[in-house]
Amino acid sequence: MKFFVSLVIASACFTSAQAANRLPDLGGTALSTITIEKELIMGDIFARKARAALPIVYDPLLSSYIETIGNKMVAQADGVQFPFQFVWVRDNAINAFATFGGNITAHTGLVLNAQSESELASVIGHEIAHITQRHLARKIEKMNQRAPMTIAGLFSSLLLGIVNPSLGIAALQTTAGLTQQASITYTRGNEQEADRIGMQIMTNAGFDPHDASSFYTRMSDKYRAATKPPAFLLTHPLPDNRVSDIRLRAQQYKKHTRKPEYDFWLTKARIIARFSNSSEGHAKDTFRDWQKSTYPDIKFAGQYGLALLDVDHQRYQSAASHLKELFKLQPHNLFLIDTYTDLLTATKQYKTALAFLAKEYQLRPNEQVVTLNYANVAIHADQPERAIRMLKSFLLQKGENYLGYDLLTNAYRKAKHPAYANIYQAQSDAYLGRYQKAIQSLRQAKEQLDEDNFTEKKRIEALEKKFAYQQRQMRQT
Repeated sequence: MKFFVSLVIASACFTSAQAANRLPDLGGTALSTITIEKELIMGDIFARKARAALPIVYDPLLSSYIETIGNKMVAQADGVQFPFQFVWVRDNAINAFATFGGNITAHTGLVLNAQSESELASVIGHEIAHITQRHLARKIEKMNQRAPMTIAGLFSSLLLGIVNPSLGIAALQTTAGLTQQASITYTRGNEQEADRIGMQIMTNAGFDPHDASSFYTRMSDKYRAATKPPAFLLTHPLPDNRVSDIRLRAQQYKKHTRKPEYDFWLTKARIIARFSNSSEGHAKDTFRDWQKSTYPDIKFAGQYGLALLDVDHQRYQSAASHLKELFKLQPHNLFLIDTYTDLLTATKQYKTALAFLAKEYQLRPNEQVVTLNYANVAIHADQPERAIRMLKSFLLQKGENYLGYDLLTNAYRKAKHPAYANIYQAQSDAYLGRYQKAIQSLRQAKEQLDEDNFTEKKRIEALEKKFAYQQRQMRQT
């Protein structure tokens, strides 16, 4: 599905409705003791602030991929006390960031620089360990003992740390009134613990721990003398003894035989083609080099990347040729399904697209890539009621989803139901932290409903109260 969306969004550990029902007053300063409940609350508030500040690649395929990798490892972790959420930030820098309440943000540059799925998993596993060990909460408690900080200052520093780690670290140190050396010493202790636990998590989940060693060793060697190291090394220092520890720990495990990693290489191709700063010429050269590979997954991804470029640059005949060959190898691959739907939509072959997606929907009802593509085509084909049925079922099962809200808004507009279009526009805006706009949409919706529609008006009033409350929370922190 061709959503060229770099949205302002971050993950939420609780739904807004859940959090709104049980948020106590956090006060003006960060807490000397951060309980599990308070961390969940702070995670929800931070997530809503992040949605209004961070550029996120919000793409169903990329979201599914990182969620699959992350949840596979969370299932193998001890001490899990939060429902984890994983999102991508559109940034070519190498970085990943763990924040309150199970939220993990990874830069797309992490995939661009990883050479295997296990290398990527090593970083995600490391961040999972930071959360299960509550390193951030423990660090904030310790820093707060030295110099109390405001929650607003803390959240601003954390957001800045994701976008620009060097400035974020400086801001966090200023907020806490700590020296640089004290902060680094504390961080290194956490890093060693996260390395150990993260490697165990990734190994138990079936990934190769030797790839953790290769990734960190390569990063250390490449940027040893760099005056401006990547973001990841600013927030995760790599002194020689730490790299040695990782290498020695990996040697305790049996090395895995390489297996095809189709989804990893397809994800990498998608990011290069649509969500990086690569020129078309550079991306095309990369994909053609991949096609020469002796590894089937890399070769497959190379042809997929070329198909993406062809669709995006309106070379539809060439794109169809690439996709036809790829479908022979993997007829139900979601990456191919998404791109073929893009091709059919761009060429206005809506009837063909609907028939194609109907079959996939029967196989995987409510799967987000299939459902969102299917609904999008139905809207284009002037069948908004069909899209509305699918999307409401999808949101009922999956919960909050920005693209689901956005498509449902468009479907109701197409169906000439302006009140319901405004309700879901409000949901969409609230999800991104745009509460004033959301409240205005709800008020419009209420005016557009029939006078005797008391049930829907009460629901709108409840949403308005919730959004107003969340807006106050964001302003207060």
